[in-house]
This record gives sequence, C-alpha cells and structure tokens, in this order.
Amino acid sequence: MAQGLGFNERYVDSLDSLEETDHRGNLPWGLSAFLLYREAYSREFRFVQRNPLEAFLPEPGSRSGQLLIDAALGRLPTSGSLAFIGSAYKEAFDPGTMSLDIPRLHEMLLSNAPLLTPIRASMRDLRPEPGFSRRSEPAFMLVRPSHSADIIDFWNVRALGVKVVPVSCRHIPQFIGTYEALKHDLALNPRFRYDEPGHATAMKARGVDSQLLDDFAGQMASSGSPLTKQAWHPPVWDPQHLKLNNWSRIPVEADSDRIEVGASDGSLQFTPLAPSLSEEPFGLTPSWANAVRLRDWSWSSDLAAVLPPDLNDIARLLGIVGEHQPTACSEGIIVRVSWPKIAERWSLPRGPNVFRAWFSDHGFEAWPSAAGRTAEQLITTLGGPVRAALVQEPKLIRVIDQAARGLVEQAPGERERQPRRRVIKYGDLLRVLREVCNDRAEARLARLVEARVLRQGLMVRCSLCEQENWYSLDDLATTLTCERCLRNFDFPHDRPPSRDRWAYRPNGPFSAENFAEGGYAVALALRFFLSRTVTDESSWTTCMNLKGARGGLEIDFGIWLRERGYRSETPRLVLGECKSFNRFETTDLQKAKRLAHDFPESTLTLATLRGALDESEQDAIRGIVEAQSELGCRLVVLTANELCGEGSFLGPPYSWRDMGGKFADVADRFDQGLFDLETLSKATLCLYCGIDASAV
Repeated sequence: MAQGLGFNERYVDSLDSLEETDHRGNLPWGLSAFLLYREAYSREFRFVQRNPLEAFLPEPGSRSGQLLIDAALGRLPTSGSLAFIGSAYKEAFDPGTMSLDIPRLHEMLLSNAPLLTPIRASMRDLRPEPGFSRRSEPAFMLVRPSHSADIIDFWNVRALGVKVVPVSCRHIPQFIGTYEALKHDLALNPRFRYDEPGHATAMKARGVDSQLLDDFAGQMASSGSPLTKQAWHPPVWDPQHLKLNNWSRIPVEADSDRIEVGASDGSLQFTPLAPSLSEEPFGLTPSWANAVRLRDWSWSSDLAAVLPPDLNDIARLLGIVGEHQPTACSEGIIVRVSWPKIAERWSLPRGPNVFRAWFSDHGFEAWPSAAGRTAEQLITTLGGPVRAALVQEPKLIRVIDQAARGLVEQAPGERERQPRRRVIKYGDLLRVLREVCNDRAEARLARLVEARVLRQGLMVRCSLCEQENWYSLDDLATTLTCERCLRNFDFPHDRPPSRDRWAYRPNGPFSAENFAEGGYAVALALRFFLSRTVTDESSWTTCMNLKGARGGLEIDFGIWLRERGYRSETPRLVLGECKSFNRFETTDLQKAKRLAHDFPESTLTLATLRGALDESEQDAIRGIVEAQSELGCRLVVLTANELCGEGSFLGPPYSWRDMGGKFADVADRFDQGLFDLETLSKATLCLYCGIDASAV
C-alpha cells in the first residue's frame, strides 16, 4: 500500500510489525500502552476520588457502526500477542461495558459527561506543541459509518486540531434531536456549543452527496442552530491547500525543553527527553522519539537549522553513531530513543555541507565556487546574512566597488595629482552616506569600519617625489616608506594632514572586484528571505557548482527554510541566480529553466540590484513562464526595491505600499498579510514582467 506514495523507505513500516512483541511484551516501535495504564493507575486511579472519571469499554451494537465507533472512541485488542494491553486497561481502570449504536455514540460525543475511553486514555499527558492552537469553532462532519474512506477523512480532520463530531448520514434527524435536547438540558459539551451564526461548520467526507450536506445544514438551521456549509474537507496530505485555507496540522507532544548552549567548538551535547513511565530499561527497540530543532540566536553563523526531509545520511552529517539512525521531518531532526538518561553529542551541521549532501542524494556532485567563497567570507565578515543591511544601498556598493577596482580619482582639469591606490576619500564617503542614510551617516561610517568592511587610513604626500601614499592606522609612524619611490621620508609633523585627508580602503572580501564577485547581491538576497521568515530556522549556502548526468550547473545561493506561520510544513527550497547591476542574459534564464526541471520542488529566484528589468528581460521571462506555466508560482523576481533600502527588512507587501503607484496597486491586489512564496512569485511576476496572476 505504501508503494507510490513518495515516502522514503526508512519512514515506512508494515502494519504487521506493530502487532509483534517480545517475551516481555515490548513492541518493535513505541511504548506499550500497558506502561501508560500502569502509570495512570499509580498516579490517580488507585485513590478514591470525589468526582471519579468513569472508564468504559465500548462494544458496537451492530457491525455496520463498528468502524465509526472504533475510530471515535478507540478499540483494544482482546486476542493475539497484544491481548495483554486490553487486560491491562481493564485492570487499571475497572471500566464498565457499554453497548453502543450510532445514536448512542452521538449522545456520548456531544454530552458533557466525564468518560474515559481507550482513545482518551492513550492521549493522556499529550498536548499541542506550543505555538499551535486548535480551532475554536466546532465542526460536524457527515460520514457513511461503514465506509473506510469516510472514516479516514474524519480521522485526518481531527488531526488538524478541529473539534469535530462525526454525523452518520442515516441518522441526521436523531443527531439533531440529541443535540437540541442536550443543549436545552445544559448537558451539551461546551466544545460543541455555539450561539452565533457562522461559528460552526458543516462539512462532509468524500463519499457523502452534497445534497445530504444541504439537508443537514437546513435542518440544523430550522432547529435554531445555523451552520456554515463547507462542501469539502481539509486534505491533511496537501500542505499547500491547507495553507491557502488557513489550516495546519497540529503537532502533539508529551514534553518539551529548551537548552541554550555555547557551541564555540562546533558541537553540542544534550540528554534526550523521556516520558516519566520510562525509568526502567526497555531493550534495544526504539521506544519513543525526540524532535530536535536547532536554532542560532546569534544570526552570525551558517548553522543548518533546517534539514530537508529526504536527506539520507543525517548521522554522518551530525557525526553520531548508533543503531537508530536519525531522520528529518517538518518537526525537526527525529531521534529515536531506547534508553533514558543517555546523552547525545552532535557536530553542528553547516548549511553548505547540508546542500552538498542533498545534491549528492539527487545525483549531483557539488562544490563551492570561487565566487561562492568570496560571498561566504563577505557574509561572515558582516556577521551573517541579516546584517547585510550594513551595505544594502546601491550607491554605497558602487563607491566601494570603484575603490576595489583601483580607478583613478581625478576630476577633469584638476592639476593636483590624485592617489592611484584603491581608496575612498573621507569627504566623498561621507557625502554618499548622507545621501543614503541622512543624519546617521557618521554612525554608519563607524559601523563600516568596526565591521571591517573598510580600513581607515591617512593620505600623506611623500616629501621626496611628491606622490600621494595611503597608510593604515597601524602603518603610521615617525618615518614612512613611499610606495612610489620606495625611499623613506619623515611624517610631516610641522604640517599634519587635516581631517579631509582621511581615506578608506575596502577590506578583505570587499576588496574583490566586480562587486565582490557578486557577493553583495547574494548577501542581500539571502537577507531578504531570512528576514521574511523565522530567521533561526533556515539553512543556506552561497554559490555552488553542480555536475550531474546532464552536465554542469551553478547556483548563486540556496536556502532551505520554514515559512513564518507554517512551522509544521515541509521545509521549502529556494535556489537563486543573482546579478549586481548587469542584465540577465539568455544563458542565465536558460540556467533557471534547467534548475526548475532538475529540482521541481524548488522556488527559483532572479535577484538584481537594479530597480527594474529591461523589456528584453521581461519578454524572455514571459516566454519561459508561458512555456512552463508551473513557473508562475515558482519564479520570484527581486530588484533593488525589495533587496535595498529601509523597507527591505519587512519586504512586500508592506514596503510596496509606501512606494505608491503600481507597487501599491500590486500590494493591494495580492493583499494577504506577509506573502508566502507562491504569492510572492505571482506578485513579482505581475509587477516586473506584466504577467497576469490569473494566467499562471
């Protein structure tokens, strides 16, 4: 049955293996319910309580309703190797036996009576993960009780945290009568009480006719309980559908902890969490799991806080050994635990290593390019992608690049010789900074020097050859050596240089020509995506060369990220092509097409530090989207309007509204709060390429 579902084989096990036990009753996966019942008995049920919780075992009164009753209340094994679980339930809770039919099931689910059922017993001490809230409005789902597909639909909707009651199609009048009677007698469970129209939903499973849904909603309205009709149910297997309709799967946990550690040596150590009933050893089978999420609160490292779920050799990436190999999913890195209180020691994964391993799993050899190493050094010097805001203005980038190219700074007709070394005069730099950040110019200059983007120095004229020389603060001395004539001369103590003789030279990766080999555009593109999301939940890399069966490829940056507000989703992959101030050529767009074909799960990004695309670029992009319509939701265009300036941290649509004109129009047209990747793609293609969102 699992064939063709697209799951990694390591994530799939047969149903038969769940019914196997060893001589002690241990299961091949998970903790036995026997331990849970024993814990509940020793903690609560062995004592006499003032308001005891009544336990019972449901027994379906007819075979036609058994499937629905089992799904709603739970069922225990009474024969075979797992029969001891049913016996343990009876011994711990002394349950009564109740014969149920569908109308009686409706009454039990709707009533406010405190009852312990097998499924509720298995959920004791479990809660939604913090940050995820259940839907407050109740839902009533029409199902056919004997059809397994409808029961699965009900089960999946319940997994979304919905307060849902299954309603048998054959017993609609009886259900409505029970609901109204309980409501009148004040015996209705508060979870299903609502007083305003539209605060409850009527939905249907896939096998129920729409006319039945109309009839049910009409009869409820006639009885004084109007419902909002929803002729579909949320598909838990389709994250995109859930996101568009504001649904999410609710992760459930027994316990959680947050451990803050210093990781200066590139490793961390922690003890996995264990349930309280696991104090004794259980053998070598994995008994419970920890979902570990790594977070970098410094923003300064390339820690891989998000791992792609189909990454194979995670154990090697983390530098760990053991029988149970870790895996990755939407909730984090999954560690299967057999013994309590045994510490784990991990090597912290780096973003580039994650991408190399993932590309290798997909048949590509990957290695960092020379431009990628320069971009990585640039980002490291700044203190991480988010801090690339320090060099986010195109005018500032051009000034620094001009100095990196070593151009002669001499005005036409100017007689005085100018320095031919790579420097930026104090007055020129301050003028540019005042243009881009107004009264914060001097503070920005200090930050540029502090972050080692620029080195501060002094221009001193040689008294022997009259040539200008630049000296860093560390090189200044009583006697200086001229770079031109190579002779020594005395520092001019009698005529010390004035303030306007201060000058700055690009430092480290910022001294590389061609806009740090494209590193500024890469850093600002990474900053755009990481600041739009939870900045501590991403993995990124700079430029990489790829070699596969169809030849070579190159990416300028890559990101695995969890979009803000959708932490339970599978991480998203973004691959980018960047240009500083040049146009996108045909080869660049062909490369984007190739990336889209080879990595269909990715969102492609074209990022430039220019403010717009020219007509030929727009025509070429329109042609690509027309030929590959799915790119209309997977191709993002970013310009200086999104990457640079004060509003770049928030990003569209907020930054666009302040710009007015067509930017405000597109922001209003796609208004839904912060754009997700699909909406960002449609909005930017509409804005910069004139592509109608309805056509993609």
